[in-house]
Parts: sequence; structure tokens; C-alpha cells
Amino acid sequence: MRRLLFVLAVLALAFEPEVKASCSRDDSPGAFDFEAITVSNASIGFTAAKIIPATGQVAFAAYCVLQTNPINFRTDGGAPTAAVGGGLAVAAAQTVEVCGNKNVENFRAIRTGAADGTLSCLYFR
Repeated sequence: MRRLLFVLAVLALAFEPEVKASCSRDDSPGAFDFEAITVSNASIGFTAAKIIPATGQVAFAAYCVLQTNPINFRTDGGAPTAAVGGGLAVAAAQTVEVCGNKNVENFRAIRTGAADGTLSCLYFR
């Protein structure tokens, strides 16, 4: 009976869904922090204390889901605008994956419609 329970537990873990940034490094310990960002009519980046913690490595990747309302974003150091062509467009329910320390640090987003967007993000080392 114990053996059967052990096998069932191993199988349950094997089929448990895992959220993972596809750009993560092989030596990455995985996700280490989370935040929900309100994207409004002024461009905003990730919270510095989240992506550059006082202890441990800086974030190598961010995996985000736009929960509500469309946004534009950029990772090249420039500020996005709400206009068409003012960045890379993301619609509600789409994901944004930002790979590389510099891109994570440079990430900026702005809403493109009349209402704020909510971006839920996991950070990876």
C-alpha cells in the first residue's frame, strides 16, 4: 500500500503544471519573486527592489501575463507611448516574456486605451 501511495505521489508531481520562463538559464533556481503592476498613462518599469534584490542574483527573466486592458512595452531603454507603433503591443490575456538582465532592467510599459492594465509578473534568476 505504501509503495502504491508513493507511486501515485510521484505521478502527481510529474503532471503538475509548472510556470517557467523559456529563456531561463540551465543553472537558474527558478522563480524568486512576483508582483502585479498597474500600467497607466505614464510609462512604468518593474519595481527595482523586485528585480535587483538586496541579496541574491538579479532577475535574469520576467514572465508576465496582462490581466486587463492593452499596453505597449519596450526593453531597449526608450519610453513607450500609447500611440500605434509606440512599442510592442500586448492585448489582455497575452503573455510577455522578457529575457536577459539588461532587458528586465530596461522594461517600460504604458497603457494604450482609456483604462489601466494589470500586468502580473514572475521574476526568475
